[in-house]
Amino acid sequence: MEPAEVALLQNLLRQESRSLLRYAAESSPWSKAEGQGACDALRAMAGAEAEATAKLGRWLAKQRVPVTFPGAYPLQFTTINFIAVHALAPRLIADQRQRILALEKTCAALTEADGRALVQALLELKKSHLQKLGALQAPARPAA
Repeated sequence: MEPAEVALLQNLLRQESRSLLRYAAESSPWSKAEGQGACDALRAMAGAEAEATAKLGRWLAKQRVPVTFPGAYPLQFTTINFIAVHALAPRLIADQRQRILALEKTCAALTEADGRALVQALLELKKSHLQKLGALQAPARPAA
């Protein structure tokens, strides 16, 4: 694997390991009792993305590429602790869109087939999660 591709994948792994979605799932998002499903959905999405990212990390390790510690979450993420899920959704959607664009660029730059397939799988997962996040944006209305 070319050094430029190694750097791209290491950077992608570091960024995806510290995404806003993963932070939000760990920071106790708030919802009313009847909206607890939204919190559960958020945690499930973050878990799926964490697993896809871990799969990429395991593959890099098998390729004898050093997998570095991702570091701390960005400091600006601390402003979302204990925020309502529907209020957090627009931020998550914006972040997800930025990450999708970055993944598309990374995927286009990769020539190694297995690495590209793993990045593509993560990209497709993020696209499906973007749609699900849109549903979390508005609070559920009670049936009349």
